Amino acid sequence: MAIEQTVYDLVAPAVEAMGYELWGIEREGDMLRFYIDKEGGVGIDDCYAVHQQIISIMTVEEMIDKYRLEVSSPGWNRLFFFADQFQDYVGGTFKVKLSYLVNERRKFKAELLKAEGDTLTFNVDGEPFEVEFSAVDTARLDPKF
Repeated sequence: MAIEQTVYDLVAPAVEAMGYELWGIEREGDMLRFYIDKEGGVGIDDCYAVHQQIISIMTVEEMIDKYRLEVSSPGWNRLFFFADQFQDYVGGTFKVKLSYLVNERRKFKAELLKAEGDTLTFNVDGEPFEVEFSAVDTARLDPKF
């Protein structure tokens, strides 16, 4: 199991008990970036409070010396970590990078037409393009302003 999933499983209940959604965890070297969200958005005080909680948990689990921690909102161009996160963003435009070629594609920018279970359907060049979430390396919302 990847460290991101291990840490997610460890801290998510505490973060959720504080009234936040743990959107996901991104790892870059020894940096663990925790993305949190809540109705109405996330501010600096929210990030600080969750950061303190995560430090406490990781100290008890003797993991704190292994990683640098950062807490952030997912932002407008949020990264997606789980298949079920896509459902609320049907109709949105995404920048997607796949782990491997699917129908001769590895990267694309497209509108999400539907999200059912682990299957995502995008509008790529005017045609429906289905991909399993397991094939997605990264998917980021590309908001229009």
